[in-house]
Amino acid sequence: MIQGFMSKIVLIDPDWQHKDKELPDKFIVKIVTQLTMLQFSAAVAKENKTDDPFDTPEFMAAIEFHQKRLHNAEVTVCNHLLKLAKGRIPLAKIYYMKKFSESNPVKGYIIMEYLENTKPVHIYQNITSNSVQEILRAKAVMEATSLKFTPDEKKEFTEKPFSELFAEFFKKEAIDNMMKMFREFGDGKLADRVAQMETIYPDLLDLAWADQLADEMGMQRVLCHGDLWSMNILWKPKGDEVSIASEDV
Repeated sequence: MIQGFMSKIVLIDPDWQHKDKELPDKFIVKIVTQLTMLQFSAAVAKENKTDDPFDTPEFMAAIEFHQKRLHNAEVTVCNHLLKLAKGRIPLAKIYYMKKFSESNPVKGYIIMEYLENTKPVHIYQNITSNSVQEILRAKAVMEATSLKFTPDEKKEFTEKPFSELFAEFFKKEAIDNMMKMFREFGDGKLADRVAQMETIYPDLLDLAWADQLADEMGMQRVLCHGDLWSMNILWKPKGDEVSIASEDV
């Protein structure tokens, strides 16, 4: 089982009773969950002897709303990417997807292909320019595909990701706890810099400004990945290099 902050990836090794050549030997299921994020925030709070600002009914309800919306948006994106010609974008086979809805409030998931022989690339590791070009090409295809979304599909996406989603993580109590943690880090060796940070972070956290930056620059809005880094990509070995096997949308 692999887990991020917003979901868990479960590897299923099924015992098929009537197996034929179309059934996979293994597959994975991506399940939305809050547990990982809450466990992590509780551990950080305990280690730093601070209150856990995320362990509140209000925060959990807000995150549940956003998680369901993000999952449904991911299903919409995958449905469009599956229509592309083979080879346009690296994507694992998807066997089944289920959105959250009024009649299905708790069981949103994605069932997909299990890709073997993949290789993690950590943030401190280097990759070649060829590998970077593969990522940029896949990113461009995804953004261009989003121009074909219908008006109803676009409603599943937020145009204010910073003030609607990230604001939940940057409330005053959470920031105060974060500053306390940095101030006490390494026997206080960062205390002076933290004091400087505290004077300027209100200007840095202008989330409403960030939300309208595309409009201010006259750019057409497209779907942005939002969390594109090396560990959110499945890589496959390719000689001395790595090549993209699948991108987590």
